[in-house]
Amino acid sequence: MVELFHYTRKGLVAPIMTHGLFPSARFHDLGLDMRRNVIYCWLAPDDDRMGYRENPDYVCLKAQVEPDRCLVADMDLATLAYQHLRGVGGKERDPEKARWFAEQYRSTAVPVAQYRPGLFAAPEVLVKGAVPAGRLSSAAAPDLPLSEGELVRITALRADGTPYRWWEARVERVTPDCVVTYAPAGCVVHHPGAADWQSTGAVRTFYWTDRPYNLNEIYQRDREASGLYVHIASPAQFIAGGITYHDYELDVNQHVGQAAEVLDEDEFAEAARKYGYSPEFQAECRGAVQEALRLVDTWIWPYRTGAL
Repeated sequence: MVELFHYTRKGLVAPIMTHGLFPSARFHDLGLDMRRNVIYCWLAPDDDRMGYRENPDYVCLKAQVEPDRCLVADMDLATLAYQHLRGVGGKERDPEKARWFAEQYRSTAVPVAQYRPGLFAAPEVLVKGAVPAGRLSSAAAPDLPLSEGELVRITALRADGTPYRWWEARVERVTPDCVVTYAPAGCVVHHPGAADWQSTGAVRTFYWTDRPYNLNEIYQRDREASGLYVHIASPAQFIAGGITYHDYELDVNQHVGQAAEVLDEDEFAEAARKYGYSPEFQAECRGAVQEALRLVDTWIWPYRTGAL
């Protein structure tokens, strides 16, 4: 799934959250099939170019959508096409110019997985078809006690709450449901009763408030993408100056260009015995592994890293 954002009027939130989000004919299709039966979204709330973000009558919703349903296109080209089509916005009415800009809009659009930061000044995402209510949530900012740029302590806990590893990282972004941190190569990792060690690469980590895992983007020499590593764990807990999570031992690892693999089955089996994981909880962890495998398979490195 890819995470997108959609602004809507406050009065429409209740029915949307009950029945789902559906395409409308609110925006001109410019004679293009790609703009028919679509929902218009943004890659990030700040991408909004319509003024909805500052409009108190609108709220932002977060949508989880299959990547193969999404095209990213240059909204500036669509705007120019519409202006020449209607003779508005200081542009003369010129159907020929309108068709030219519409064709440029169509021919330069790319699947969301191929989008690169900076490709378009105003990237809008066209989602084909409806988004079910179960994949929608509010994007209202939470009251998280962390600030971007802050140096925080990350603590990994065993299932019984015992700290087994901690280190420091810089907060890069605080979003409604996720805090992103960055630790450069050489970061010192501490272990109780064991020698400290330094990381060989840089790590950018995504800690979600509502997901049963966290994800590391691993880099060589701070810049070169090396791989993804997902810890099956509790949703992160955020406190002033720190982040904690309970690690349930199972992990998913994917080196760039290679298939993902599930790691630490033995450790998970031992933890299940030691900490008394119920059959239901073990099944939840297995379900989280499947979700993590899908996540790394569709993870969009350039957008994630470039957007920070």
